Amino acid sequence: MKVPNQLLKPLTEQLMKEVMLYGILEISTEQYQYVCNSILRFAESAGYDTYSKELMESYMKHISRRVSLKEICPEYHRRIIPAYSEEEICGIAESSDTDDALGKRDHAIILLAYCTGLRGIDIIGIRLSDIDWRNCRVSVGNAGGNAGTVLSFLSLCFKCQK
Repeated sequence: MKVPNQLLKPLTEQLMKEVMLYGILEISTEQYQYVCNSILRFAESAGYDTYSKELMESYMKHISRRVSLKEICPEYHRRIIPAYSEEEICGIAESSDTDDALGKRDHAIILLAYCTGLRGIDIIGIRLSDIDWRNCRVSVGNAGGNAGTVLSFLSLCFKCQK
């Protein structure tokens, strides 16, 4: 596909701004590339050669139409079916002995993993200095060495807390 530079650069910049603005944790290089390629294919087929609000609105209508016709799934990523119910997770979390420091740590790790979907490797890397207690946020670095993400834990799992 021949893509004019005046379309590729603004599209790439805008997608990166949105990724940073919304703190998207799960985006990977492959997903980013897939979205860019999809927009570029659409732009070429629809006759757009520059990045514009009209291009993006037209693309979103195109995607909405394809979703309504069941040509594509409404969500890009696959859903993971929960292995445990919320009650089971609460039971697991409550089984930790919160009278000592290790039990409290275990309790927090269980809830953090369940509520945020963080992987064990990401949780292991969290340090006390990564936690902003005042604003209820935790900064999580990616295991791959890429820039991390800030997650809010203000409303996480109050049902399971002791």
